[in-house]
Amino acid sequence: MFGEAGRDDDVVAYFHTGGTTGAPKLVAHTHRSQLCAALGGMAPAGMRPGDVLTATLPLFHVDGTISAR
Repeated sequence: MFGEAGRDDDVVAYFHTGGTTGAPKLVAHTHRSQLCAALGGMAPAGMRPGDVLTATLPLFHVDGTISAR
């Protein structure tokens, strides 16, 4: 047990951007944003609970951390 459950707008991760628009910066991810990203990637593929996906993305890549969950 890690403590209280998070809320939708709680920040769960910070990701470093590549700085393509200027200076590098950190982007905050919330519970809601990560869940929406995971759903947006899996729903069009027709994935269901219990399905397994092999994601060959590096963990420093945002989708690599979300797909690996």
